[in-house]
Amino acid sequence: MAPGIDHLADQRPPVKVHVEAWAEPIAQRLHEALGDYVALIVGVLRYPQAELTHPGSPRNDLVDADPAIVSVTADGQLAVPSGRTLRTKVRLTNRGVQPLALTLQSDRTLYGVVIDPRSGQTVNGDMRWAPLTADVSAKIAPGSSVRLDVRVPTASASPSLGYAIPPGEWQVRFRLPLTGASRYSAPLRLRVVTDATNT
Repeated sequence: MAPGIDHLADQRPPVKVHVEAWAEPIAQRLHEALGDYVALIVGVLRYPQAELTHPGSPRNDLVDADPAIVSVTADGQLAVPSGRTLRTKVRLTNRGVQPLALTLQSDRTLYGVVIDPRSGQTVNGDMRWAPLTADVSAKIAPGSSVRLDVRVPTASASPSLGYAIPPGEWQVRFRLPLTGASRYSAPLRLRVVTDATNT
C-alpha cells in the first residue's frame, strides 16, 4: 500500500513510492496530485511509463525436475485475483527411490513463476518478499510428501500485459531448491480472476 502523503514531506524529490500491482488507481491519483514529486512503481513497472524497473529478460533457464523423482500437486484449483499474491499450500512428493534433500529458504516457502502457456515465457515479477537466506534443510523419504507454503505474485513483468497479469488461464511453476541444483516443478494450472475488491 502507498504511504500517506504526509510521510513524503521530509524527503527529497523524486520520492520513490511503491504500490502493489492491483493498486494502479492509487498510483494514478498520486501521479495526478504530486506529479514529478514522486517516482511511482506499480508492482515492478514504473508508472505511468509501464517500464520495467530492472530491464532484462526474465530467467527461463532452470532445468525441469524429473516427474518420476519429484512432483508438486495442489489440493484444488489455484486461483488468485489479478494483481494479488496467491498464498496457499502445495504437496511436494518424493516419487524416487532415494531420499530427496531440499535446502529451503528461511520461511520454508516456495515462490512461483507465472508462465504464459502460449509462449512459455515467465510473465510475473515482484519477489521483494523472498528471503535472501536459504538455510533450512529438509529430507523427504521415498514415497513421502510434505506440505509447503507457496506464494505466487501476479505483478506483471511484461509491460504489454499491464501492471498486473490480467484475468485468464495461466500456468505456475515452482522453483524447487533441491540440494545441489534447483529445478522447476512441472506446470500447474493457474486461474487469474478479476479483483472484485478493486472494481
